[in-house]
This record gives sequence, C-alpha cells and structure tokens, in this order.
Amino acid sequence: MNNLDFNPLKYVYPQRCAQCSDFCDDALCEKCLKKLKRLTSYTCVKCGKPLGQCVCKDINAEFERCISAFGFEDPCVASLIYKLKSEGTKINADFLGNAISERIQNDYSEIAFDYVTYVPVTRRQYNENGFDHAEIIAKFISKQLQIPLLKSPIYKRGGIKQKYLNVQKRRKNAPKMFRIKRKTRVLGRILLVDDVMTTGNTFSVCAKLLKSAGASEIYCASVATSIKN
Repeated sequence: MNNLDFNPLKYVYPQRCAQCSDFCDDALCEKCLKKLKRLTSYTCVKCGKPLGQCVCKDINAEFERCISAFGFEDPCVASLIYKLKSEGTKINADFLGNAISERIQNDYSEIAFDYVTYVPVTRRQYNENGFDHAEIIAKFISKQLQIPLLKSPIYKRGGIKQKYLNVQKRRKNAPKMFRIKRKTRVLGRILLVDDVMTTGNTFSVCAKLLKSAGASEIYCASVATSIKN
C-alpha cells in the first residue's frame, strides 16, 4: 500500500452512503448510485422543468435560462443535498458539484461566462452553520470549469422561508428576501448557482438584482429542480 494514500481518519470516521448509510468510498454506495436518475434533456429550454411542468408563465423570469442536474424528488438527491446543507460535507459537495458541472459543460458549452456566483443564505444561517452550501458548489464549479468566482453581491434577509409557502406567496415573498449590496457593480455574463430550483422565483429575483447592478445576462444552474410526480 502506498503510504501517501493512507488516511487513518477513513478508519476512525468511515464514509457512509448519504441515502442508505452503508459503508462506501463515495457519497453514494454502488447500489444507490445505480438508482440515481439524471434529469433528461426533455425539459423547457427556459426554466429547465420537465415538459408539461414549465413555470415560465407563473414567473416573470429575469434569467436567460435555467438547467438542473437532477429531480429533487429522487431520494438519493434529497439526501445528498440535506447532507450538504446540514454538514457541508466535502465528498457530497464534490459529487453534486461534479454533476452540475457536467450539465453546465453540456448545455452551456457555447457560453463564455465572466463570473460564477450563488444565491446566498442569510447571515444568521451562515453564522450557525459556518458555511454557505451554495457557495461551496459555486467554488467547485469555478475550479472545475475555470470560471472566476464572484462572492455573492446579493444578501438574503431573514423571514419566512420560501419552502414553507405556496406558489402565489413565494412570488410575493421572494422580492422581500433579497437585496443587492450597496455600491455593487457587476459586469458581464453571470452563471448563478443554487442547490434547488422550485418555482424559479428566487432565481428570477436574484437575476433582476444582478442586472440592476450592471450584469448583461444571467444563466442559472441548480443541482436539482422540483418535479411533480
């Protein structure tokens, strides 16, 4: 065995599958990995939802396009994102970051991005967790795809979380939750990243704020998008 590959922490804190908790060497064990389903290409070219579930008519989309790697209703995907948001685990971040990076390379291959940035958590969430999970994903994409990382010029205010609201209330609540930082100037074509895209309101509001600060075009990418069964 190569001593350089020996990691004693692997035996003290062995890696477990995010979904079934079996011991494994990656974010998911081979059994769960085989069950994982990537989002097909049969999606709306604007909002990225599966055909028949398009939300473009429900929101005033300020972004040019949105893509996602998975459907959030996949139990493996939900477990991976939960682990990332609650623990900031690197192995889960790398797995999800790689998945969305591959989708970006495929769907946005002809787009030259000036920066990649992210939808931030609130200051309170950051202080409690010690990290911003969307920033972790954005950093991975930045390194993987060689796109300069822009620390989010947007800040998120406290209040009722979007996930607790219905579609109509989400639309009204989203503009109240986000603000652009003072004296912010953002130029160029921006790749905006988040973990889950539900109604698209958060992406749309943040895209509008970035454009108000000078950005020319906003393309969105989320690890997962919610899908109706």
